[in-house]
Amino acid sequence: MRCLTMPHVLPDLTTPTARRPAPTERMDENAVQEPYDGMLVSETAYWRFYADWPDVTYEWHNGRLEAKGVSDWATILVFQWFTGLIRYFLDSHQGGQLVNQELGFTLSLTAHGASRRSIRRPDTAVILTDNPHQLQPTDRRYQGVFDLCLEALSDSDPEQKARDQVIKYREYAQVGVEEYYILAGNLDDCAFFRRDPQGRYQPLLPDQDGVMASVALPGLQWRQRDLVRQPSLEALLADPVYQDYVLPEFSRAQADKAAALQRADQEAQRADQEALRAKKEARRADQEAARAERLAERLRQLGIDPHLLE
Repeated sequence: MRCLTMPHVLPDLTTPTARRPAPTERMDENAVQEPYDGMLVSETAYWRFYADWPDVTYEWHNGRLEAKGVSDWATILVFQWFTGLIRYFLDSHQGGQLVNQELGFTLSLTAHGASRRSIRRPDTAVILTDNPHQLQPTDRRYQGVFDLCLEALSDSDPEQKARDQVIKYREYAQVGVEEYYILAGNLDDCAFFRRDPQGRYQPLLPDQDGVMASVALPGLQWRQRDLVRQPSLEALLADPVYQDYVLPEFSRAQADKAAALQRADQEAQRADQEALRAKKEARRADQEAARAERLAERLRQLGIDPHLLE
């Protein structure tokens, strides 16, 4: 996923600009070429010149630059909502780093018996706390393998779409990315994969209620249809699917408040019952006193002192 940009990029005038190489040529690593999707460059040149190229996000595959594609607005909205869930999850579980596409990582791959390398920059990735490679404040690339990669489907052309759905699917599985999610504005294009013990991706499937759950991030779950509905924070806080990890301290505070109100109500009910019981006891005592007085009066009428009978 990248932003639409102006078609022309000003060259770096501090470094000589060479002509575009022929398909079989490799670029001089000490000279910056013009930006060009598909240009043949070395891995060293990629990190030196193109990893932080302005306006265009480049990846590197089979020795060539690959400009990251464009996602439509519906896909961007789904992606923003879902990455918000992951952020809530990581915050509530006190662990993990959420990484955007500014940081790439190198994939050492094998294809048809030959070794090759790619550099990918997932739209968002997660590094869990038990991952042996943790990002440091000065890092400009990631030296390990992400635990979870997310891509916002780039469907501006079939090649871009296949890159997310086929090529990265194979690459991420091969290097050990535990889960790979493809998010799209069209629910049919969304896909969620979990790596099996054989190193192949298997789809994460929803339960009978349409709820999907991560294995790599236990406790992270979402309702499939909510990817399109994108419930508000207020709705998430009231939804049992999300309330255990979306601001759980708020849910706990609400539960504590409800429990306190219930206890206060129960205490008030007990106090009312005690007051009613005391009122009944007072009425009964008054009735007993009145009956005793009537009896004493009758005794006096008969010439008997009531006190002599005590």
